[in-house]
Amino acid sequence: MLKISQKASVTLSMLLNGLVAAVITVFCIKMPEWLDALLVLLGKDEALYAPTLAVVYLSAVLAYGAIALLFVLLVCIRRGEVFTSRNVACLRAISWLCFAAALCYAGLSVPFLRVAPVIAVACAFMGMIIRVVKNAFEKAVEIKNENDLTV
Repeated sequence: MLKISQKASVTLSMLLNGLVAAVITVFCIKMPEWLDALLVLLGKDEALYAPTLAVVYLSAVLAYGAIALLFVLLVCIRRGEVFTSRNVACLRAISWLCFAAALCYAGLSVPFLRVAPVIAVACAFMGMIIRVVKNAFEKAVEIKNENDLTV
């Protein structure tokens, strides 16, 4: 299996982070026309347009927040600062952003029964995964701090 250096891996992650931000930007720009077509396709009431667009834009803001925090985390990792309380705080905030996005899409579950619950569960699951990683990092920071005092 192809293995790249740690620096190249972090750089690739940063580039992918930027790519995801760009894709979200395109989605935000195109979403008004896509949402019009989607509502017609699904036979949904036009009254759903504004609240659905608001949820999509709110979740985009949450995603941009997570992307910014991921970038901060990647910069710290690139500098060799891995098990720090700052990184734990970033992971904690990212998990809460995922849970907030889950709540946004849970609110759309009634009108969009086939799509919104799946997105809500995916966001909640991602929040749980990040939370577990955060807990592992938090324990690692605790062990590292104890080891630093034992020199």
